[in-house]
Amino acid sequence: MNLLLALLLRLDRAGFFLVNVSLANPVFDVLMPWITNLNHWWFVLVAGWCYLFWRGDRQTRFFALTLLLSIGLANLLSSEVLKPLVHRFRPCKTLDGFRLLGHCGGRWGFPSSHAANAAAAGTVLARMFPRWRWAFALL
Repeated sequence: MNLLLALLLRLDRAGFFLVNVSLANPVFDVLMPWITNLNHWWFVLVAGWCYLFWRGDRQTRFFALTLLLSIGLANLLSSEVLKPLVHRFRPCKTLDGFRLLGHCGGRWGFPSSHAANAAAAGTVLARMFPRWRWAFALL
């Protein structure tokens, strides 16, 4: 078991450095911090949710509430339950030789709350708009 865990940790570290260092480029250095900053998107997200809730039919309002609830539960589960349980430090707390473009967040980094929230939203939106399900899979 320890051998398997050591292999997984080596693969994880290699993947991190591949993306963070080897695939780094000036376009993503500007684009990714901007895209992942919720302050740039909150108005669009809230306006979109309000539009779905107030202009939609009964089923659409149900999905809008389900969307809100699923994101809230995913965030709560990842940040308050799983992160303290797993105790996996963020790479910026334990590794050297990587590129940090913004601030280093809280103590625990796994599971990613961004990923959990996006997966929850993508799942609900794919059910709500089946024609666009592959686009929501990219979330």
